[in-house]
Order: sequence, then C-alpha cells, then structure tokens
Amino acid sequence: MSIIKTWSAKEFDEEGDLEGFFELEFEGNSYGYFHTKPLKEGEEGFDLIGRWLEDLLRAVLILKNGQYVAISDIEALYTWIEFERCKDLLKVSVVTSDIDEVTDSIFIQPLPKREYKDWQNVFIVFSDFQKEVVEKTELYIQFLIEINPRLDGSRRVKRIKELLILVKGTQT
Repeated sequence: MSIIKTWSAKEFDEEGDLEGFFELEFEGNSYGYFHTKPLKEGEEGFDLIGRWLEDLLRAVLILKNGQYVAISDIEALYTWIEFERCKDLLKVSVVTSDIDEVTDSIFIQPLPKREYKDWQNVFIVFSDFQKEVVEKTELYIQFLIEINPRLDGSRRVKRIKELLILVKGTQT
C-alpha cells in the first residue's frame, strides 16, 4: 500500500490496479472473501478491486435495458457471476463455462456449456444492486484519492468515474 502513495497517475495506469480482498454478497450467498479484522503478517488480497467495480458498473448499465450479463472472475479460471434481469429483480448465480473465445470480462449472452457452481438463482432487487454498486464505487474512489490525490488523474479512475456518472444518471 505504501508504494501506491508515491505513484503518479501514469504509474498507476501502467502498474495495475489496487489489489485487496473483494466479496460479493447476495441474500446471504457470497462469492470471494473479505474481512474487517486487522491483517495478519504477510496477509494480502489479490483481487483487482477497480476492475471488479468497473465490471459491475458496466453490468448495471447493460442490465438497465438488457436481460443478461456474466462477469468473469479473472482470478478463477472459467468462473462467472451471472446476472439475469427479471423485471425489477435480478437472478444471480455463480457459474462455470469453459468457453475459450472470450475477449472481454463481460459476456452479454447466456454462456454456453454453463454449469452452476456453489449457489444459483438468488433473487435481489435491481435498484438495490445498482445503489450498492454506486456506493461502493464512490468509496473506492474516495479511498484512492485519500491515499494519493494524483491518482484522480489516472485513466483508470477517470474511466470508473465516467461509468459512475452514466450509472447514476440511470438510477431508478
């Protein structure tokens, strides 16, 4: 964490994302890992926090008018979080699909050869999901800028802020 305090916006864009623990929770079903206890010696998370939030923002925008989005967990081979829009609700599932022709971390058509893993068909309110994604993204940006105000000028932060503005403009 201390090295990020010294980075320029350009270095942040070149070096990568802020890594840490990241967990998605839907009605008592979770994916990932997060805790609020003090970190033990050598303990660190490896999830790319900004990438997850960017993908969740993109998913919200797609689901505003679309019916399906799957977000790839780039740290877990062939694992996806699947969102299906059902009017005001989202059906969320953890799935695996061994497709090879993926060029993006977001898939907008039902995944071929999918198998349900861990848990499936958890229903949540779409507007609650949208609100939560906005709130967590705002906290992430605030945290980054508190660590290092120069990061506000990075391409990554600008891209996330642009998506955030679009999502907030479509909030129900």
